[in-house]
Amino acid sequence: MDVALLRHPRTKTNVNREQGTGNGERGMNTQPAILKSASENHATAMALDAATALDANWEVLFLRGVGGIVTLGGAFMLMGWAAGFSSWVGAIPNAQTMKANTSLGFTLIGVTMLLLTFRGRFAGLALKAANLATVCVGAIGLITLLEYVFGVNLRIDELLVVDFLTARDAFPGRMGVNGAICQLLASVALWILGRPGAKGSSNATVAWAGALIVGISIDALIAHFEARRSGYNWLDMMSMAVHAAFIYTLLGIAFLRVAAKASTFRWAIGRSLSFEFVSGLAVVIAVAALSYLSAAQVGQETLRMKRTREALEQIWAFRAGVDELEAVAHGDMLSGNDVFRRRWSKDGGEGAQQLRLRYKALLESITADPTRERLLEPLHEAVEGWLGFLQELASLRESGGFEEARRYFQSGSSREWRSRIDVLISELIALERAEVGAREREMYKVSERTFGLLPSGVLLSILVLSYGMVRLNLEMMAREKVAKALAMSESRLHLALDAAQIGDWDIDLVTLRANRSLRHDQIFGYIDQKPVWTYEDFLEHVHPEDRAGVDSGFRASIAGGEEWSFECRILRYGGGTGWIWGRGKCFKNENGQVESMRGVIGDITQRRAAEEEIRSLNATLEQRVRERTLKLETAMKELDAFSYSVSHDLRAPLRAIDGFSRMVIEEYSQELAQDGQRKLAVIRTEAQRMSRLIDDLLTFSRLGRAEIQSETVDMRALAQEVFNELTGRGTNGRKIQFEVQHLPVAVGAQAMIRQVWVNLIGNAIKFTRGRELAEIEVGFHLGAGGETVYSIKDNGVGFDMRHVGKLFGVFQRLHSEKEFEGTGVGLALVQRIVSRHGGRVWADAEEGRGSTFFFTLPKPSL
Repeated sequence: MDVALLRHPRTKTNVNREQGTGNGERGMNTQPAILKSASENHATAMALDAATALDANWEVLFLRGVGGIVTLGGAFMLMGWAAGFSSWVGAIPNAQTMKANTSLGFTLIGVTMLLLTFRGRFAGLALKAANLATVCVGAIGLITLLEYVFGVNLRIDELLVVDFLTARDAFPGRMGVNGAICQLLASVALWILGRPGAKGSSNATVAWAGALIVGISIDALIAHFEARRSGYNWLDMMSMAVHAAFIYTLLGIAFLRVAAKASTFRWAIGRSLSFEFVSGLAVVIAVAALSYLSAAQVGQETLRMKRTREALEQIWAFRAGVDELEAVAHGDMLSGNDVFRRRWSKDGGEGAQQLRLRYKALLESITADPTRERLLEPLHEAVEGWLGFLQELASLRESGGFEEARRYFQSGSSREWRSRIDVLISELIALERAEVGAREREMYKVSERTFGLLPSGVLLSILVLSYGMVRLNLEMMAREKVAKALAMSESRLHLALDAAQIGDWDIDLVTLRANRSLRHDQIFGYIDQKPVWTYEDFLEHVHPEDRAGVDSGFRASIAGGEEWSFECRILRYGGGTGWIWGRGKCFKNENGQVESMRGVIGDITQRRAAEEEIRSLNATLEQRVRERTLKLETAMKELDAFSYSVSHDLRAPLRAIDGFSRMVIEEYSQELAQDGQRKLAVIRTEAQRMSRLIDDLLTFSRLGRAEIQSETVDMRALAQEVFNELTGRGTNGRKIQFEVQHLPVAVGAQAMIRQVWVNLIGNAIKFTRGRELAEIEVGFHLGAGGETVYSIKDNGVGFDMRHVGKLFGVFQRLHSEKEFEGTGVGLALVQRIVSRHGGRVWADAEEGRGSTFFFTLPKPSL
């Protein structure tokens, strides 16, 4: 426990700065010492001192407050002894006083606490004075204990002042055993508080000293209020005063607070288990308290029973005294002997004096209450009257003789007084016997309850403690399991880090020292791990051109408590350069201040080289792309020229062949044989088919290059319009049932989508030619992911699904041209249009029972 913390609320960064090192111990508050320039150091030191003082000042004020109270209390008692004021040295009149040595000890303890919190130029001198005062306190307590142990007087009890209240004490001026122990414990705690750098077990010692002081003093306070002498007077020697016990309690609490503030101890048991343990402890305390109260009640009832029996014995003794005195009076009356007369004479006779003493003892033994007082007063009057009767009887015996005394004795006065005495004594005996019976019954109930409570309480305590042990064992097992899982996880993590060639690190922002893995140091070129690694070591390995940026990023991360991520070049140990990446996360203490950073680091030299190579390749690739683009543009122009040639140069011969063939048929039909006319018709038909093929090829080629101008398309209206157009020139007497559902709108080039409906509806009309009633249905449904799937279903000839792969190829036909005309390009056009819109197309069919074609188009944006 560092006394510098109590004297001056500065951070360990400042201590390191003053000592010229970066390896100081950690104080109550921590801040990173990472600034390098003198101006930055000065500004940071001021900011850190201000931030740290906010928390440390509360501790200083608390300790100063306790020290001031203890100092004033001890000094006040010392002045009371010096001035001879007994009311000053005793908090309670006629109670135990605080001895002068105890007062001196309190004064020294309070002054020591004030010196330990002293700030300023003479802080070092104040610390030496505090240590000297601590030694004096310990010496007083130790010597007092030695006096008790060896039974000697070392003449320190009245060293300062003479105990003017010696009549009350067995050892004038000496503090009690418990007080001496508390002073010795306080000196040990103060000595540790005054040792710079002491922590760990020392904090535990301060905590134990404080706990023992609190326990001893609180027990003394409770004992004072309970009038339990054994609690405040150990070994039946000297007592601890009430105000001394209070001051010791305050000191113990102060030591516990300081130790707790400097300790790393934290309550690690979960809330549930803590509640169960507290509940179990409460049960045990309740059982113990009830047992104690029951035992105390038994003791009280026993004492009352004893007193009642003693009162009953005194009543019987008094009655025996009355009988004895009456017998003596008879002897005197019969014999006239002076010996008998002296024993019962009212004015000094032995019998009368003994009877009065027995009456006094009777009064002291009987518990005062209105019922008994109502009997005791008449009894006193009857006894005095009866003694007066006996005195008169003795006078008559001496003056008038036996006969006159006998006549007086046989008169009614003698029987009246004695009868009254007997009646009153009988009533007292009846009362005490009733009291004895009531006490016996009450004691039986208390004993029955006590002996019934103790086994139940012990059993309940055993059950509670057993349950607590089982729960604690279960939690320990769970923690052991978690610890094993954590160890396994850490092992896997280190294995993964090693496999990924990544090093991990943890830097203390107070000492700026880092714990790290072997791989961390190997990344920087070391074969084995360095003994010490600091932030300065890291910066020395960073390339000079990257050092400023990395350092500023580190500072900004700590200032904001944010993650730190960087990539930089490094200078490897032994020569050579490389690239690394790193990432760190800040961790804060309980005061919300950043105290450490943990992270990982990796070697990215090869990745950087690959990236550089990729950048070079990209630059070359861009040039190649430009060249290829130019070639592609040239090829596209040539393709356009070819398309123009096809559409003009190839069509001209076809038109000539078709035209001249028609002219020959028209002009020379009479001269040509039937076979010649047929062949000319075939020439015309094939020329026309060739022209259609060329048109379809040109359309197919243009669709691959045409730009799509998207717009909203009313699919239902467009499908109906296409059907009307295809059937508008007549259906050759066919019956066609065409149904269109309410279709969702689509987005795309309307001309292209129109071509899709033309080809699909046209195929449906064509392939249902052999049906008496052609049924064509256009609909939709929602597919996976909410896409809209359009469909066109017919009851035509269908096709074999084994050949579905050929369906959308160019010039691919599943039926001969004799059965159904066509070029085999229509469905290929449909697939290209749908694909260019980002959709897809497919079909499902059954030979002889019709087919269904499906396609998807993008949904309109909301």
